[in-house]
Amino acid sequence: MNKKLALYAVPLLALSLAACSTDKDEKKEETKVEEPASDTTNDSSSSDSSSTDSSKDDSSTNEKVTEQPYKKMDLDVEYDKGDYTFEYEKKSDGDIAEIEDERDNTKKTGDEALGEMQPIVEKFTFDQNSSDEEVKKQIMDNIKIDDNYKSIKLEVKFDDGKEKEYKFVK
Repeated sequence: MNKKLALYAVPLLALSLAACSTDKDEKKEETKVEEPASDTTNDSSSSDSSSTDSSKDDSSTNEKVTEQPYKKMDLDVEYDKGDYTFEYEKKSDGDIAEIEDERDNTKKTGDEALGEMQPIVEKFTFDQNSSDEEVKKQIMDNIKIDDNYKSIKLEVKFDDGKEKEYKFVK
């Protein structure tokens, strides 16, 4: 009788322990998903889309944000009265950015620069095969560039390591 009890009790005990550890793992995963959504202050969407939107909302807090194919971007716009530059780089520990406008002596770094640049970079759809005109159109459509620019230079390093430079002179 004890042998029969042991044959049934051991597998049942193993299953119940496995079920307990799985529940804890699921609770940890649920907590991880819910934490970013609770930190967002601008998200007013339903809870179904909050986990999707949370990666975008975290962009202003130095998180890795975009799924764009750009590893690094350096943009220089030359004007008569000074240059406008923006630098953006995806890193494994978070994106970094810097914006400098010599025309009005402003410089933004960290979260402030990321908050301004990430929505712009996310709108870019060009890739290595895009024409220069398409790249120029996207730059002009998404970045506030005054019509009196002298030149625009964009250096892009794509996720696959390939680099491309675009230069537009007025």
